[in-house]
Amino acid sequence: MTAAVEEEKLVAVDEAANHERRYADELIGALRRDGRVLIERAELVGSYPDSTLVVVFRVKDRPCRFGVNDRIWDEAHPERYDVTRAVTSTYLRWTEALDTGELPDSCQPDSDGITWLPLWDDWS
Repeated sequence: MTAAVEEEKLVAVDEAANHERRYADELIGALRRDGRVLIERAELVGSYPDSTLVVVFRVKDRPCRFGVNDRIWDEAHPERYDVTRAVTSTYLRWTEALDTGELPDSCQPDSDGITWLPLWDDWS
């Protein structure tokens, strides 16, 4: 591998990390402004292209601590990533789940007390 190719890969990884931080900051900010979830923890886990945003949260009318582990990068086309579109799409999925009552009524916590929800599936 040439030095130019190696440098190009490093730039791509740095750019990906910047996109990930911006995605996390914007999405968590939107969820906090929405006010329906109390976010206990939000963190980026892993590294490009397998990075995920882990969010642990509560809602007012449920006794559970919920968690979502959201894969950031599209496996097929990470080069098409658009932070604004990704934040909008993910935020709309969160609001859809909250608006339609998809949160489960009963908790199924793991050993850390978190009931994990698959973001892109029905939560109920």
